[in-house]
Amino acid sequence: MIGRVLRILLALVLVAILAVLYVLSQGGDLKRQTQIVTDLRNLREIDTRWNRDVAAARSDSVSGETRARDPVQRLQPVLDDLASETAALKSRVLSTGVDGLRNAFLEKQKLVDQFDQANQQLRTVLKDALAQLSSIRQNAAHLADSDTKLRPRLLALDGQIMALNSELLRLYVQPDDAVRKGVETATAALVQSADQYPESLRTPLSGLAAPVALVLKQEPEVTTLAEQFWAVPTATRIGTMNDGYDREFQAIADQKEQFRIYLVFYSAALLVFLGYVVWQLGQSYVKINHANEALKAANENLELKVQNRTRELSEALKHLKESELMLVQTEKMSSLGQMVAGIAHEINTPLAYVKSSLASVKERLPHVEEMVAQYQKLLGLLERGDVPDEELSAQFARVSSLSAKFRAESEAVDMAQLTADGLHGIDQISEIILNLKNFSRLDRSKLQRFNLNEGLESTLVIARNMVKHKSVRKNFQDIPLVECSPSQINQVFLNLVTNAAQATDDESGEIAVSTGIATGGQVRVDVSDNGHGIPENILSKIFDPFFTTKDVGQGTGLGLSIAYKIVEQHGGRIEVKSKVGQGTTFTVFLPVKAVQPQPLAA
Repeated sequence: MIGRVLRILLALVLVAILAVLYVLSQGGDLKRQTQIVTDLRNLREIDTRWNRDVAAARSDSVSGETRARDPVQRLQPVLDDLASETAALKSRVLSTGVDGLRNAFLEKQKLVDQFDQANQQLRTVLKDALAQLSSIRQNAAHLADSDTKLRPRLLALDGQIMALNSELLRLYVQPDDAVRKGVETATAALVQSADQYPESLRTPLSGLAAPVALVLKQEPEVTTLAEQFWAVPTATRIGTMNDGYDREFQAIADQKEQFRIYLVFYSAALLVFLGYVVWQLGQSYVKINHANEALKAANENLELKVQNRTRELSEALKHLKESELMLVQTEKMSSLGQMVAGIAHEINTPLAYVKSSLASVKERLPHVEEMVAQYQKLLGLLERGDVPDEELSAQFARVSSLSAKFRAESEAVDMAQLTADGLHGIDQISEIILNLKNFSRLDRSKLQRFNLNEGLESTLVIARNMVKHKSVRKNFQDIPLVECSPSQINQVFLNLVTNAAQATDDESGEIAVSTGIATGGQVRVDVSDNGHGIPENILSKIFDPFFTTKDVGQGTGLGLSIAYKIVEQHGGRIEVKSKVGQGTTFTVFLPVKAVQPQPLAA
């Protein structure tokens, strides 16, 4: 046995080594390598787009469009994917480089956004200044056409305006201190010469200082942001990371190639070993084949013996089941005889009420019929209206005499009481029949959700003749419905209540029936008595079939055995506690959801 286990463990170890070498030799990082190269290419495209947009913003005309936002919007997913793929490589150097590349791109993105905002503001104020210069030129041109004396000065003014216009555009494209100084000088000269011109030119020339001052104020911020933007080393970091990834993937490829060599040599050695194992198995197969031939012959004889023995056991089991059914049927007939005698006695008493009441009512019906006939005759005379007073008085006197006689004898009261007694008897009979129907209303093997409190009430009514001289106390708690066969469970309750009644004296006997929830969620039913108790030496035998302490002919010894089997088939249990001279308590535990009980009898 130990050798077999060791061989199995050896085989598992060999297969595990082969699987590990195979996994380590596979090029599983090719997809990751492709994705990383794609991410670096996307970052390079984003960086190129940013550089192109910023360069265009500093070189195009004032009327140029702002750059598109697509690279900024797709930057974060690319950075996240690159970080995820790099983390899978488990390289501290590459992870640090990715963090630096991420920070550089995020910084550059921030600078791009700031540059766009500042550059847009600069364009706005620059457009305003250029628009004001264009307006002044148009006004000067109109004055030159209408006033020939002012034309030479206006032409000189136009030249100054054009020079300032060129300086402003140059300041936007190639800013430096000399250009800024030239813009300030040209603006100051135009403002100072404003007094030499008519009112239509003087006011706009004086107002040039404000928009040009805004341009000079905002232009340095845009220039500074552009310089900071170009200083961020994103392209360098991309190149460094690209080289690092190339080295990493080359190292991985070299390692996998080494594992492939190991796999080839290991597979060859394993094939040689497997060939040896197959040869050994062939030798073993020959020996096993001879042994199987011998076993086959022995099995044929054994099967014949087993078939004969099985047939004998089946016949014995069949006879045993028939005997069990007969014993169960005997117990049922015994219990049925006691129950029928008690029910017959319980029905006879209210039936006597009904019979006596109906007989008394029958005796008095002629008096009532005579009185009704005289009343009807009196009503007929009154309806005619032409009856003589003497005849009407005589008829009224007869009716009054009958009525007075009926009241004097209190027959109306007697009939009402007789009717009430009869109805009370019928109600008692109905209650007994209803409880008898509830007691055995369902098929024995059919599961239903059943209220055990109602089952106990019906059982106490059925067993009323046996417990009517006892003191019966009920303590029913609020319990859930139990899934069971009500007919079988009622049979258990009837057996326990009957045993309690038989174990107590008529005058001082006390029986207590209670329900509640036990630990674990099961429903418990307690049937207690203050009877003679069960000796300890026979307490463990009371659930055995045919065991009884009653006299011969008074019990079969199957009641508690059948009750125990019913509860057990429902997934429950019965416990008993007893002290001699103090009484006995039977406790039934039933799960809320029971198993399908098998019928105990046909």
